[in-house]
Amino acid sequence: MPGMRIAVTDKEQIETVLRRDVGLHVYEIGDLDPFFWPHTRWYSWRAGPDDEVQAMCLLYTATDPITLLALCAADELEPMTQLLRDLDPELPARVYAHLAPGLFDHLAGRWRGDSHGRHLKLMLTDPAALDAGAADARSPVVPIGAEDLAAVQRFYDEHYPGNWFDARMLGTGQYRGVRRGDDWLAVAGVHVYSPLYRVAALGNIAVAAAHRGQGLGRAVTAAVCHALRPGIEVIGLNVHQDNAAARRCYEGLGFTTAGAYDEILLERR
Repeated sequence: MPGMRIAVTDKEQIETVLRRDVGLHVYEIGDLDPFFWPHTRWYSWRAGPDDEVQAMCLLYTATDPITLLALCAADELEPMTQLLRDLDPELPARVYAHLAPGLFDHLAGRWRGDSHGRHLKLMLTDPAALDAGAADARSPVVPIGAEDLAAVQRFYDEHYPGNWFDARMLGTGQYRGVRRGDDWLAVAGVHVYSPLYRVAALGNIAVAAAHRGQGLGRAVTAAVCHALRPGIEVIGLNVHQDNAAARRCYEGLGFTTAGAYDEILLERR
């Protein structure tokens, strides 16, 4: 398939393409924010120099291994496949990838894949449902700040091992939790937060094992959403397709499915 890959540095152009499907691309739109932008490399594919962009992907370099986000609708798989084939020489030997369903099948000849499962993109579409979640709290939900970092890290180490937590995000003021004494019982926050682009992606949501089933997860998630809503238009999150309890929680708070993708650790053959 003829065409051309282009490295893109024009934020306005990138945003225009991503907002064609804002629910699918909440994370990438947030990565345009100055807080994340220095860690991003963007690439587009188009049939010719004067044609519309047909595919766009992001390399996020602040993680180890770096993260590739290549998300698209089913009818855009062909140009996205061509974009990744053209980009192949610039990719390191090991990449953690978020790929549109079916995309890995076109890459398997050059890459081995360790699947981390099908995930769903959810978007808040019924904010009125958040009030029911807030009512679940049997203990006060309180803000979490940078001064709580050590205790929050201990909480994740014990109750959410393997969770990707960027400690810098505590500085956004968008983390909420329930605590008892010095111990956190439940915590929720954000992976991406951009008042400039008016988008946020929830993340780092966990409940201590002994306190699950009490509505604490709903309460802290609702509290984060309420805190975000005055300045944020689009609130999204990622959830593993097989995590039925988490999906029930988010759907009960007014989130609906906006798309799907596969998380795969790619290693060059």
